[in-house]
Amino acid sequence: MRIADAIKREQRGCDRDVPKGTYAFDPDLTRCPKTLLTPRVSEVVGWWDEWRRYGVLPFGGRSLDDEPAVVFDAIDLCQRTYDAAMAEKV
Repeated sequence: MRIADAIKREQRGCDRDVPKGTYAFDPDLTRCPKTLLTPRVSEVVGWWDEWRRYGVLPFGGRSLDDEPAVVFDAIDLCQRTYDAAMAEKV
């Protein structure tokens, strides 16, 4: 692990508990949000990220309509969550 990454992990509380209020978007969090994700949730967020950034879908469809319903629903939920978070940020 690079030193810069280790410093970021420390600041975010990825390896230890941090005081409540550390994360303004969810003051009740006491750990880095990424460490709270299950492997399956991380995989689904990865689908959304790859779709958003590169237009790549997990089952090779050309559009979300070509993917299984679970993929469509998961990516849609991630996008709506992202949009809501960005709307609050402004």
